[in-house]
Amino acid sequence: MMRENPYLLLLDALKFSTEELELNRRGQLSRQQRNQLKHRFVWTIRRWLLALVALIPAGVLLHVRWMILVFSGATVVSVMVSIWLRWREDLKSRVSTADGYLNIMPQMRLPFAMAYQLSVDNVRFTVSRRTRAAFAPGRRYRVYYAPGSRTILSAELSA
Repeated sequence: MMRENPYLLLLDALKFSTEELELNRRGQLSRQQRNQLKHRFVWTIRRWLLALVALIPAGVLLHVRWMILVFSGATVVSVMVSIWLRWREDLKSRVSTADGYLNIMPQMRLPFAMAYQLSVDNVRFTVSRRTRAAFAPGRRYRVYYAPGSRTILSAELSA
């Protein structure tokens, strides 16, 4: 039985190229990685905007007190500002690195969607099942990530 190449598993799961890995080693983002971070930011903000827009009619229909609606709306807006600040940090900062042995912990995200938490050098990342499958617990990795959102950009086995 042929064993799968761990480098190819990482390349496929994280969708990075060898050129992007080299840029990440130097602390830089590729144009494609910047676009992916922007796309992720826009998608996340759209979901929170939808929640904000749905909050008002839902509150009126359910006869929720106005103060609770205002507080809920302010909470949603503060979450959106936090997301924006993390995204801005991702684009302005150098790519961060975590180097160490990998630990994997299951973490429920939604009732029917399992997420996993990877930990390398005391830095935690939340990843999908597909991404988790590319990593082997107990092995040493060097993970390159965006510091604000802790989005994994690329990774490699470490000596």
